[in-house]
Amino acid sequence: MASTMNASFGLEKVCIDASHANLPDISISLISPHGSEISLTTNNGTFGDSYTNTCFTGLDTDPLISSGSGTFNGNYQSEEQLGIFNLG
Repeated sequence: MASTMNASFGLEKVCIDASHANLPDISISLISPHGSEISLTTNNGTFGDSYTNTCFTGLDTDPLISSGSGTFNGNYQSEEQLGIFNLG
């Protein structure tokens, strides 16, 4: 098993639960210990929406988070590819 994250081994999915009175105010990112940052979601949704069992994946078969509406539930592609995070 690989001991460090790289293009072949690393983060495949990130799941969250979050709510806010005005979801478009929310930006969610990951920052690696080395300082790499990727955006999972920025300014998506509407008033009263939430992220419930929402998972961000690197799979092209999942819909883009930016194309979703209402309460986000299930798998979505993050705004930036998770693979970028694996490279450091």
